[in-house]
Amino acid sequence: MRSRQNISGFSLPLILLILVVTTDPGLWGQTKSRLEKERMEIIERIDYTSKLIEQKNREKIATAGDLRLVQEQINNRKNIIENIRKSIEVSAALIDSQKAIQDYLLNRQRSKRHNYNKLIRMSYIRMLTQNRLVFLLSSKNWAESLYRMRSIRTIELFLKKQMELMSAQNKKIENTLNRIKKEQEDFQKLLKEEVINIKKLEDDEAQKDLMLARLESDQVSLRNDLEKQRKIRETLNREIERTILSELSGSRSGSKVTEPKAGSDSKSANAKTKFSNQKRLLPWPVEKGVIVSGFGRQKHPSLKDVIISNNGIDISSSSGAVVKAVYAGNIARVMQISDNNIMVLINHGEYFTVYSKLAEVHVTQGQSVEAGQSVGSLVSSGDAVLHFQIWKDKTKLDPEQWLRKPYR
Repeated sequence: MRSRQNISGFSLPLILLILVVTTDPGLWGQTKSRLEKERMEIIERIDYTSKLIEQKNREKIATAGDLRLVQEQINNRKNIIENIRKSIEVSAALIDSQKAIQDYLLNRQRSKRHNYNKLIRMSYIRMLTQNRLVFLLSSKNWAESLYRMRSIRTIELFLKKQMELMSAQNKKIENTLNRIKKEQEDFQKLLKEEVINIKKLEDDEAQKDLMLARLESDQVSLRNDLEKQRKIRETLNREIERTILSELSGSRSGSKVTEPKAGSDSKSANAKTKFSNQKRLLPWPVEKGVIVSGFGRQKHPSLKDVIISNNGIDISSSSGAVVKAVYAGNIARVMQISDNNIMVLINHGEYFTVYSKLAEVHVTQGQSVEAGQSVGSLVSSGDAVLHFQIWKDKTKLDPEQWLRKPYR
């Protein structure tokens, strides 16, 4: 005897699992939307990074930042290929599960047809269908005749409803299967187009190797440039620390500077918007950009014996990009560090933000600024890189931990 736990080759738990997973449009919709959103973000990163690389390729001298930019593009291309493959896998899995449901419904449908035929073959149903009037008139009394009439109608409606339901369900599965197949075809086309991206990936990797070789071959020039940058950093850090100490001691105004309110007089609202609660929520200081040098100590990409210490992060952006304050505050310092390197330091109470490597400045010392207000702009060349720092009192913080998810 066939087990009741197994219908036409499908175990009941498996059927229930398939029905729950594949008939819930939210689960499929969330997965599809997430992958599509991720893919669009990666495409945007690829397009923007390509523009930055093209912009920097106009310069004759390659830098460590350029090398990191090419590496970022390599990672972007790998990510989009992986994203498309995941999307195809999701579609394939859904198709398989929908086919399983379809097979199950077809088996159920065949079973119902079989049962229906058995009823037809039964003598009283045959008599009922061949001569319904005789069947009804042969009743012993009116009550039995009425009972037979209702029974006939109930059986007919039940069988008809079941067949209609099975047919409708099967049609729904067919439509869903066709839709998913179409989506899978679209993904397959997209993957074929990614052959171009794979070729570009190979080109990017070749460009990286060539750039790395050029950097390694010019050790003397590279070390001289590092020494120059080290002196600039020391000057910058000295001025930052001196200004912060001055602000904290209140030497300017005779009292300690308090953090500006961020758009509300309410204490509770201000508590939510104060700088200390802005971790991972601060806007980027440039509209678009790619981090080419992270916070802290790190190995130089081409000089194996050199360790670079970065008090902030370096963001490669478009030529002449506008640099904006990430939070409301007061301009504590504006200083020319070197050619095309002006530093602006903003006081946010016990927190400070630093914007360096500016070619132009749009604010003056002592001025109040709002979040999103322009403080300056980067150089109009391929070397448009913002150096950005965040301090709490005299402690350097990792800006990447405070900025919200990048523009992408």
